[in-house]
Amino acid sequence: MYNIIKGPNGSTVIEVAMPGKTRDQILVTLNNGLLKVDARIAETQNYLYKGIPDFEPLYFKAMNDKVDMATLNNGILSILLSRNLTENG
Repeated sequence: MYNIIKGPNGSTVIEVAMPGKTRDQILVTLNNGLLKVDARIAETQNYLYKGIPDFEPLYFKAMNDKVDMATLNNGILSILLSRNLTENG
């Protein structure tokens, strides 16, 4: 589950629900215009029943964007993207 919010000056904020995840488990990468949000899973439990699904990676098109900041607060990962303007625009 996620939200995409239009921010000031052409920026964008992506909010991703990451309940139960810590900062060390979350991976945010931006490569060739593709933003990937993923989570590492430490399978140390011997489940009798597992009703909570593992986090599935999310992908966002982020051409000409750069990640300015990523924060985790109360299970919500917020990623601030801004336009990476070059001479060629």
